[in-house]
Amino acid sequence: SSVSADLRRLYLLGDKTLSGIERSLNGLLKTQELPWEAVDLGYDTWLREIMDAGSRVCRDAHSAMGFLLSPRILERPDGGRSDVARLLDRLAEFNPARTVLCSNVFDDPVQVQPLIQHRQLMRSAPELNERLEAFSEKNSWFHVVDHAGLVVREGLQNLTDRRIEDGVSRCIFSHPVAPASP
Repeated sequence: SSVSADLRRLYLLGDKTLSGIERSLNGLLKTQELPWEAVDLGYDTWLREIMDAGSRVCRDAHSAMGFLLSPRILERPDGGRSDVARLLDRLAEFNPARTVLCSNVFDDPVQVQPLIQHRQLMRSAPELNERLEAFSEKNSWFHVVDHAGLVVREGLQNLTDRRIEDGVSRCIFSHPVAPASP
């Protein structure tokens, strides 16, 4: 059998670029001959696209949405709680409701950070995950996906875009650090 002409889209939205996930998913979808296409909407689109009623994701009523939030979301001033609340409130307004896949959140023990900050992130992640689970229990179209399981299955290299990461690193570390004054 071949892929139907009625191709449906799974829009990938996140606080990072998801091109690696897009490539991986599209390969799987093609292999399985499923009439779906994953589309990465780009860097930090998870709130911008969903709040704009004229955006492609909001206009495409037959699409599904996939939100993949990195551990960086926890580093926002309130641990990401207000932004996640805005997202869930907006999703609840869609009529008809769309299928939504949303990753749970975990703190990143790999990144070097002050120990006190790490403890705060460890507390924030379960709070956000409880909110996502509670929303899922009330809305049958909203599904929470295990982010850590996705990392294990796909590999971290497929969840990040090295070009973006390398570019940011070059910008941050391109200027030599001035020696300390005596």
